Amino acid sequence: DWSSDVCSSDLFPSHDIVGIEKALAYSAGENSLDDILSGLANNTYALLEFGAGFVIICTIDYSNFRALKVCLAHGIIDSEQPHILNVLEELAKDLGCQKIMIEGRRGWARQLAQFGYAEQYVVVTKKVE
Repeated sequence: DWSSDVCSSDLFPSHDIVGIEKALAYSAGENSLDDILSGLANNTYALLEFGAGFVIICTIDYSNFRALKVCLAHGIIDSEQPHILNVLEELAKDLGCQKIMIEGRRGWARQLAQFGYAEQYVVVTKKVE
């Protein structure tokens, strides 16, 4: 469960739905706006605000490890990255996570390499009609 003093769906009402929709436009369609709002309401997801931007996170329990996953991000500027990554790393430790996973466009792998993040694999998709 998310610690209410660190991150909570209580943060959501003050946030801009348009920002979430913009972030969803860059995802591969895994979630809809309704999925995200529902997840924030039931604490499956948590929204962390940073300056003019935000990240939406969740935890995933795999058979061999627990991960803190950054599901969506919007409005994050380069100068905020070190602080945001430090917050995420501390939160991951507090939640018993062994890894942080960030899904995004390929440019994020290059940008986050300076902070010790490495691309693990590439997901290739094709729409079936």
